[in-house]
Amino acid sequence: MPVTTDSGTIVIEEGVFSKRVRRPIDVLRFTLAVLGTLGVITLSTILLNTFSAIDQDVADSASRLPAIVALVLGIVTGIGQFILPFIVAYSLLTRRGGRLLAEAVLSFIVAALLIGVAVGLLRDYGSNDLWFALAGTSEREIFPLQALIASVTALITVARLRGSASVASTVIVGASAVADNLAGRFTVTSLVASLLFGWAVGLGFRYIFGTPTTRPKGLEVAKTLHTAGIAINVLRATTSTDHGRRYVATTPENEKFHVVVYDRDLEGAGLFPRWWRSLRLRDNDALGGWTMRQAVERSALMAYATEAIAAPTPRLVTLRSIGDDASVLVYKWIEDADNEQSINVSDAALTSAWKALKTLHDASIAHRSLSPDHLVFHADNSVTLLHITSGSVAMSDLQRRIDLADMLISLSLIASPEAAVKSAQTVFTQSDIADALPALQVFALSSANRKLLRKQRGLLGHIRELVAAEAPATTLQSVTLERLQPRKLITLVLAFVAGYLLLGQIGDVDILNLLTSANYNWVGFAIAMTIITYIGSAMALLGFVVERLSLWRTFLAQWAASFATLISPPALGTVAVNGRYLQREGLPATAAGATVAVSQALAFLVHIGLLFVAGYLTGSNQDFTFDPPREVVVGVASVALLLLVILPLPKVRRYLVSIARPRISEVVPRFVTLSQQPAKLAVGIGGMFILNLAFCAVLVASVYAFDGSGSIAAISLVYLAGSTLGQVAPTPGGIGAVEAVMTAGLIAIGIDPGIALSSVLLFRLLTFWIPTVPGWFAFQYLLKRGSL
Repeated sequence: MPVTTDSGTIVIEEGVFSKRVRRPIDVLRFTLAVLGTLGVITLSTILLNTFSAIDQDVADSASRLPAIVALVLGIVTGIGQFILPFIVAYSLLTRRGGRLLAEAVLSFIVAALLIGVAVGLLRDYGSNDLWFALAGTSEREIFPLQALIASVTALITVARLRGSASVASTVIVGASAVADNLAGRFTVTSLVASLLFGWAVGLGFRYIFGTPTTRPKGLEVAKTLHTAGIAINVLRATTSTDHGRRYVATTPENEKFHVVVYDRDLEGAGLFPRWWRSLRLRDNDALGGWTMRQAVERSALMAYATEAIAAPTPRLVTLRSIGDDASVLVYKWIEDADNEQSINVSDAALTSAWKALKTLHDASIAHRSLSPDHLVFHADNSVTLLHITSGSVAMSDLQRRIDLADMLISLSLIASPEAAVKSAQTVFTQSDIADALPALQVFALSSANRKLLRKQRGLLGHIRELVAAEAPATTLQSVTLERLQPRKLITLVLAFVAGYLLLGQIGDVDILNLLTSANYNWVGFAIAMTIITYIGSAMALLGFVVERLSLWRTFLAQWAASFATLISPPALGTVAVNGRYLQREGLPATAAGATVAVSQALAFLVHIGLLFVAGYLTGSNQDFTFDPPREVVVGVASVALLLLVILPLPKVRRYLVSIARPRISEVVPRFVTLSQQPAKLAVGIGGMFILNLAFCAVLVASVYAFDGSGSIAAISLVYLAGSTLGQVAPTPGGIGAVEAVMTAGLIAIGIDPGIALSSVLLFRLLTFWIPTVPGWFAFQYLLKRGSL
């Protein structure tokens, strides 16, 4: 599109971009607002007395305030709330923001409605502590959240007020919050939660409907270049980036420039992936440069630093601001940068690429985003390194290693792994090249190389083999790349979940009284039987493995399984840990799966057999009316009904057959092999009997520890029936279902309800909760040994 300016006619080719954009930074702020709201409410509920004391201190201080202060606050609040809508309307209409004004008004209404819904849910389902933290009283008739402040906050968030209007609205909202708190109408928790809630609603509106863009148009970019002394007659947009757009500018003398425009609309783009990478990778500051100003300053720093050492990178000509919301950087034109790179790159060109990287590293500069697209090969076999804007000065040893690894990957993709390693040896020492070995891992590489390697599955392993074959053995060393490993993060989360579930289940139980009132002889016997359950579990696994396993590590694996059960249904955690353990001990995946499948199938048959035996021994002359909790009955019935409905469906049957057939084909040969080793089979089946009988003994001892009555057979029947129903429960370790069923069962055989509950809690404490502590240590030990 030709445009006439003071400097002449300029042809601008930039396409049409939307007048409204969804800003990535709004997603980040929305997340922070939601987490802040939940965090404030949760913290005030947990620290109820502390926050109540704060409200009381504020009330005491308010009573001693001079009257003039209260008067000023009242005037500012009253007048401010009246004129604020007019301030917003005037500010938006003078900016021709009629649509934005309508969205702001709509957000005001929606915030008020959502506050009403939230209060209704809190009134009906909120705990007493939660309600008191918000309302400052136990009365449920009052309105605990400040709907007006929430709505006004949403309004001004959507309006994006500027200048004096922004300052005035902030003062009015702040004064209103202070006045409400000093007057005792709302608690500190309520006001902070209302402000954050309104902010979240406003940010949600901004992202859903978009906000007016502040991106400069091509004409503004051209005028800025003219101001900087670069007169152009063509400006053509090429690509968009996380921070803005790229242009090619041409002068009347046919001189070209690369033009990069950064704008605020794209602040925060890609922040979550970069945050995760920064969290996971050591010596990584991927969060740097996420604002427009930081990105511009970092790009300029890297351009000037590389120019000072004469590195083959684009030279920065000038940089300028375009108003308050954008900046432009102009680079010297790089020939061949827009051309497709030839796959027939010479050895001399590969060597030039390594020399370019060595020039950076000799000056302690890291590129940090090397990929095939960031290497430009010229006809004279020279190389230019592009997009060093995310690089670092004063690089760390880890950044140096990652750069070497990225260059190996890039040149392997352009030429071949053999050519990449061979050319590296002409520039770097064998020791330097070997330093790349620890960094040749997918998560450590640049994002572009990670994407390319997904299409080249075996390439990374092949490069490792070539580098390792040439590396001096004395130079190889272990380097820790990860700051936070996913496995450690999962372990931490599991520990937190376990602690939360434990506190929720026994929070209202007087554990000290429970333990002091028990008969310690029976408690000691129960502890001994608990340890024997793990011996039986280890035997049950060893008996179905033809290969030789370590008895000690197998025993520890059963303790580790008790920790895994905290976050999975009862059987699932054990199956997962045992399957993983067998594979790490050298069994093929199919053999490990078959072993666990055979073990679980026979364990179920043994369990059901003992259930019938216990039922028979209990006898029919005892009044044994088993009335399980309604929730358990409904849950089991619902699952059974669902199975009856979906199992007859042809697609479901075919899916189950496709899964079961290979499993059966694996299990049957395994079982035939075991049948030829009766001693092994006897150990496995014997371990299953020991496991179940020891659990029965623990429950019997727990009942007798509180002077409970009931026959051994009847109590054992309760355990066997309760654990069977507990396997169906989807909760971790069957929490809730096992306790409910076993307590109801003990009451049904005539045991006092108080003793029944205490017995079940002691049983679960010994068999489920306490073993998680040694289970965690066993889990960590086996992880370090590579057995899990």
